[in-house]
Amino acid sequence: VLDLSYNNLNSFSNGTWTGLGYLSQLALDNNLISSISNSMFDGLGSLSSLRVCNNPLSTIEPNAFAGLNSLQYFRLSGNRLSSLSDATFASLPTPHYMLTLDLSNNSLSSIGPNTFANLSTLRKLDLSTNRLSSLTANMFAGLSGRLEWLSLSKNRLIGPLDAATLFSSFTGLTYLD
Repeated sequence: VLDLSYNNLNSFSNGTWTGLGYLSQLALDNNLISSISNSMFDGLGSLSSLRVCNNPLSTIEPNAFAGLNSLQYFRLSGNRLSSLSDATFASLPTPHYMLTLDLSNNSLSSIGPNTFANLSTLRKLDLSTNRLSSLTANMFAGLSGRLEWLSLSKNRLIGPLDAATLFSSFTGLTYLD
């Protein structure tokens, strides 16, 4: 476990994590990180839990998460993310075994149609307290199998909302907020 929270860290150079391939948990909360660059976490192949919360984070480059082969719990809450593209999580190996993804308390107003496509094992997705105004039928492509918990509360959703079409493939969904 490495907790670097509550510092003034704003960037990481290539090779920062060299020699820490055994690390299982990393916390970078409450720093000054404004972007996650390509391969920023290179060398952390055993990392199962990553927290990058409450930073001025607004940019995630397309290959930012390359090499995070074991990531299961990922918290990106309380940042300034306004959109997620199809490439945001595409650099994670497929299939990927992430269980929890927390994107709450950002400024998300746009999520690409295949953003979650290779996260088929995801069980919990928190999109609460963002700026989403609509949901598209393919927004959750790839998540239908195992998703159990989905929070969309405190967004700016406007109707009509076709819940039958949006959520009908979520056969394991037990919590929808």
